[in-house]
Amino acid sequence: MNKKDDISKKRIIYTLIATLIVVFSSTFAILMTLERTDYRNYLQGQYSKNIYELLTAVDNIQDNLSKSAVVDDKNQRMLIFEEIFRYSTMASDRLHSLPIPQERVNETSKFLIQVGDFCYTLVRNSVSGEEITEEQLIAIDDLSDQSYELRENLNGLLQEINEGKVKWGEIRKKATGVLPKSEEDVVGEKFQNIQKQVAQYPALIYDGPFSENILEVEPKVNEEAEVSIEEAKDLLKKALANRDIKDIKEKNSESNTKIESYGFNVTVNGRDEKENIVCDISKRGGKVIYIMDNKALNKPNIDLEKSIEIGKEYLESLGYENMKPTYTLKYEDNVTINYVFTIDDILVYTDQIKLKIALDDGDIIGMEADKYLVSHTKSREIPTININADEGKKNIGKRLELKDIKLVIVPGEMNKEKLCYEYSGTYRDDEYKVYVDAVSGNFERIIKIINTANGKLAI
Repeated sequence: MNKKDDISKKRIIYTLIATLIVVFSSTFAILMTLERTDYRNYLQGQYSKNIYELLTAVDNIQDNLSKSAVVDDKNQRMLIFEEIFRYSTMASDRLHSLPIPQERVNETSKFLIQVGDFCYTLVRNSVSGEEITEEQLIAIDDLSDQSYELRENLNGLLQEINEGKVKWGEIRKKATGVLPKSEEDVVGEKFQNIQKQVAQYPALIYDGPFSENILEVEPKVNEEAEVSIEEAKDLLKKALANRDIKDIKEKNSESNTKIESYGFNVTVNGRDEKENIVCDISKRGGKVIYIMDNKALNKPNIDLEKSIEIGKEYLESLGYENMKPTYTLKYEDNVTINYVFTIDDILVYTDQIKLKIALDDGDIIGMEADKYLVSHTKSREIPTININADEGKKNIGKRLELKDIKLVIVPGEMNKEKLCYEYSGTYRDDEYKVYVDAVSGNFERIIKIINTANGKLAI
C-alpha cells in the first residue's frame, strides 16, 4: 500500500512539474511575443519619426534656397545659407538612421552634404567680401527646383507609411536578407527614384574636404590618348607584376567618376577564387585607377617606414612621380598611406593617391588614384604670391603655437585651385592646420588633426 502511495505522490509531483513547465513556457512565449510587438511598434514609431524629420529638413532646405534668390541683404542671405548648411547635416543624419541598404541612399546623402558645403562656401565668400555671382544664383534656382522634387518623393513615402503600406520592422529584416525582395518594393522603389533624381542634379561647386574637392569636373586624364583593352591588360600585368596571374576577365568598372575605364577581375595561381583582385584601368592614358586585392594576410614583419618607401617606389614604377606621403592609418596587418603630388616643394592636395599595403610581404593590396587623375596636369600654372608667410599669420590666433609653414595647393570654388600657406601648430595638445590664401591673404579654412590608435585623421 505504501508503495502505491509513493507512486501516486510521484505522479502528482511529475504532473505539477510538467504543468509548471507548460505554464512557464506559455507565459514566457506570450511575454516574448508582447515584447517583440512592443519593439516592432517602437521601431515603427522611431523610423517614422526619422523619415518625418528628414522630410522637414529637406522642406526647410528647399524653402531657404528659394528665399535666398530674392534676398539682397548680405547679412540676411548669410543667415539663410547657414540654415541650409544646418538642415543638410540634419537631413543626412536622419537618412542614414533608416533601415535602408546604403546603395539606395548614398547618392542622396552625398547630395545633401554637398548642398550644405556649397552654402557654407557662399557664407565664407560673403565674409571675405565677395558678392554672389550670377552663375551661383542660377545654381541656387536649380537646386531649389530639384529639392522640391526630392521633397515630393519623400512626401509620397511618408503618406504610404501613414497608410500602413510600409512596416519598418519588415524593411529592417529585408535589409539583413531575411525576407524576399517583394517586401521592400514600396521603400526600395521610392529611394530608387530618388537616386535617379539625384543623378540629374546640376553640378555644384563647393569647398568640401581635400579628398572630395569637387562634385563634377572633366578629368584631366580624359585628354590623353585612348588605349585598347589589350593594352590595358598589359598595363594591369605591370601593376601586378609580382603576382602569378592565372586569369584576367573583363567586368564592370568600379569607378564612380567621369573617368572612362576598363574593369578587370584577376585570379591568381595558388589562391582561393575568393582571393581575387579587382582593378580598373583608364581608357585614356592607360592609368591604374583602382586596385583591390582580397588576398589573406599573414603575420606582419614590415614597419611603417619601409611600407612608405615601398609605396613610393610602386607609384614611380607606374609613372606617378614626385609623390610625398602625408597621412597614414596603420592596422594590424596593413597600412593605408595618402601620397600627394609635389611641384617646386609645393604640396598639391588635389592630386592625391591612396595606397593600401600588406605588412606581411609589402604587396600593394589597394589603390585609389581617381582624384589624382581628375586633377593632375603637367601644365599647372602656379599663381604669383602677393603676401609673405608673416603677413598671412595675421589670420591665425595668437594661441596657436606654430610648428611648420609650407606652401600648398588646395581645392577652391568655381573649380579653381588656390595657392595657400599651410600653418601647422598646436593648442592645448591638439594639432591644427590653418590655410591662408597666398594671393589674396584671405583665411581659407582650418583643419583639426585627430590622433587615433591607427594614425592621424583630418577633420
